[in-house]
Amino acid sequence: MGAAVLCLLVGPAHAAGTRDVVVSPSSPVTKDVLAEVDAYLARNREEHGWPGLAAAIVADGEVAWSAGYGSTGPDGDPVTAQTPFLLASVGKSLTALAVMRRVDAGEVGLDDPLTEHLPELLPGGAGLTVADLMFQHSGLGYRADNTVVLSDEDAGLSDQATAYESMLREGAGFAYSNANYDLLALLVERSSGEPFEDYLQGEVFGPLDMSTATTDPEVAEQAGLATGHYHWLGLGYRPFVPPLPDYDVGAYRMFAGAEDLAHALVLHLSGGEYDGRRVLSAESLTVLQTGEPVGGSDQARYGGGLWIHPAGSDWMTGPSAAYRFLEHDGSALSYRSYIWLMPDLGLGMVLLANANDWSDESRLPQVGFNARQILLGEELTPITSRSPLLVRWGKHIFALLALAQLGLTLASIRPIAGTWHGRQPGRAGLGLIAGVLTTTLFTGYALARLIPSVTQSPLRAVALAPDARILVSALIAGLILGLVLMAALVLGLVRGRWAQRPAATLGLRG
Repeated sequence: MGAAVLCLLVGPAHAAGTRDVVVSPSSPVTKDVLAEVDAYLARNREEHGWPGLAAAIVADGEVAWSAGYGSTGPDGDPVTAQTPFLLASVGKSLTALAVMRRVDAGEVGLDDPLTEHLPELLPGGAGLTVADLMFQHSGLGYRADNTVVLSDEDAGLSDQATAYESMLREGAGFAYSNANYDLLALLVERSSGEPFEDYLQGEVFGPLDMSTATTDPEVAEQAGLATGHYHWLGLGYRPFVPPLPDYDVGAYRMFAGAEDLAHALVLHLSGGEYDGRRVLSAESLTVLQTGEPVGGSDQARYGGGLWIHPAGSDWMTGPSAAYRFLEHDGSALSYRSYIWLMPDLGLGMVLLANANDWSDESRLPQVGFNARQILLGEELTPITSRSPLLVRWGKHIFALLALAQLGLTLASIRPIAGTWHGRQPGRAGLGLIAGVLTTTLFTGYALARLIPSVTQSPLRAVALAPDARILVSALIAGLILGLVLMAALVLGLVRGRWAQRPAATLGLRG
């Protein structure tokens, strides 16, 4: 069906560039359309400044097209469709496959009590099922993710699990959390009797011929891992190695090339089969692609590591709104990933970038969505910033705040010192002192409430980003200096007032 729809909807194309592009001889997508997608991706990589980008398109049960753009890092090696990238949250879809392999083997049931497999989650996990983890209804949320971020990176899955017990809650609504899929990884490990990484290799990566896929950073590095790049304030993208904790393997720490990751999409688009082999039962695949509602309506659902937009949902527009649309993105400090699927059309796509800008993470998914529009002959959507204003401009605002705090405190030292000698600050001095007081109070509020609220993370987690670490340190230093100066002002005024009192008042008359 996918080829037929594509043939009806394709439009004019641009010529492809000289990049690492591979087109399957039997591709059902026309070369002109693929050339237009290629040119669009190449142009957007350059416009957004991403060092490297890899992509793959699945159509009618095969990887119809794949390409690499830009470089893997400072060494200038070209990106190919087999260059490994950190998948981040896109890895959840692979953990979900592992869980459903255990379900198909009869060793795990989605309705099983969670504590049957993970008894250390008692008593908080009482009443929860395996499905509650899969569909993100366990009560775990950002609070759990922040606990993860601030934990010892060398802690294993079992070590981390007990930290979640008090946060679990039966009957909770939807709340997205990495912790749910890290616990699923531990469940796979316990039910199979082998390390999660080994199970993935034997039961998911192996059957899907994902030769570049791994959970081991060293293995990925040896295979040519693309160097991650973080977008510094005012400095653009710079190489940066993000945290890669051992305990976050089920939700985040996975690596693969675009073409290999596309093999998992082939399974989703081929009824659970890959290369003629049954890898997952049709029933298990339906579970992953159906999921549970995210909110009170059925406009969006969450399945096995996939956001699901049902046919006719308000989220979709144009002719393609008549079809289901499944997607998921992944985000690390210096990597970005995105996959989408349209099972009714047999069509899917992978996009991997070795760069990320936490102040505006929406751009790669928008590029991926527009690539879909090209494939379906629909109108492109303008790429715009979709981050909240405080997220988009937060670093700029706090940089200005830090500079203002520093400048005002330095300028106010002289009038404050004068109070120790009985001199009044004067109008200009009072203005400087008022400015220091204002910025100090706002800096304290920003550190205690505003930054954690906007980022939904504690300061220690925010400070994992290199430029944010500098800004937070500068704000803390400015706050301390401002408080010291305010204390000095109060003491100076008190000291000056006592020095001006008559001797008789002080009890010094002879």
